[in-house]
Amino acid sequence: MSDLGQTPHVDVCISCPLYPRYCCKSLYTKDLLFREALQHLVSHLISTAHAVAEDRNLSLRDRLVGAFEAVHCSAFHNASREDALELLQAAQSAAGALLVQLERDLMGIVAALLEEAGAADRWEEAGVTVAELSEQLLMTAKGIKTSVDTLTAYRERMLTAIRIVMRSP
Repeated sequence: MSDLGQTPHVDVCISCPLYPRYCCKSLYTKDLLFREALQHLVSHLISTAHAVAEDRNLSLRDRLVGAFEAVHCSAFHNASREDALELLQAAQSAAGALLVQLERDLMGIVAALLEEAGAADRWEEAGVTVAELSEQLLMTAKGIKTSVDTLTAYRERMLTAIRIVMRSP
């Protein structure tokens, strides 16, 4: 299908999370469809991160790493790192504010877990706020995501970062 307005593929449309609101038969632009799909993806990622963070059957450490995995693990599935980075660049130019909100939401989840663990109070005494801790973990996660090839390697390195943050300064 070389253009959105050509040959509708009903089977594809029905399986699309945007169907029937936006369908290949519609006259919506590719940019609008991309933004809507990105909004749907971001909502799903943050919902998954919340669900993992609230799962009391997991340890606090696993809830923390699970929240990051919920947001970042798609980079290790179904696409090469180059494809994932290309999609991220397109998303930043098309809907940068949406990705900023995703990061803020994730940092809020992480901050709540750090407070629950008592790590926030310990670091606060050393002059480091829970917001700064959350941001450091987010920046670490983003760096790890671009430097490893597997979810297992991502998880191992994130667990190291979490162990460091969970200890007292």
